[in-house]
Amino acid sequence: METVVFDPGKSLNIGIPEIDEAHEKLDRLAKKVERSIIANVSVAETRKHFLTFISATETHFENEKRVFSQYGLPGMNAHRAEHKSIIQLLTEAESSISETNDAWRKTLMDLMDILTRHIVTFDFEVKTHRGVKH
Repeated sequence: METVVFDPGKSLNIGIPEIDEAHEKLDRLAKKVERSIIANVSVAETRKHFLTFISATETHFENEKRVFSQYGLPGMNAHRAEHKSIIQLLTEAESSISETNDAWRKTLMDLMDILTRHIVTFDFEVKTHRGVKH
């Protein structure tokens, strides 16, 4: 049975199709990383999936910056700072992946949780600000 990275009982949709599609893509990629960790696949294969996830996250954050700027949302500086922090954590985690130390597996799982919290905390502010019903 596959464990869940993002809670399927809660929609990650904020009512902006471009962002919603990116959240769904990140969810799929996160699950791929998670499955690699749980199945104990090779470090090289897990790294490949994780690098794809990092790249998609960076692209998503750039798109969010562009899209969200048009809504005049308060707290965007904190949102961007959170993006920067998450990318730094992801990059540091990728560099810690090794054959000899399994601590990175838990770190990657923790990072997936951090990203989920970011979406629910920061991105849902846009949903609320735009007056979209949950």
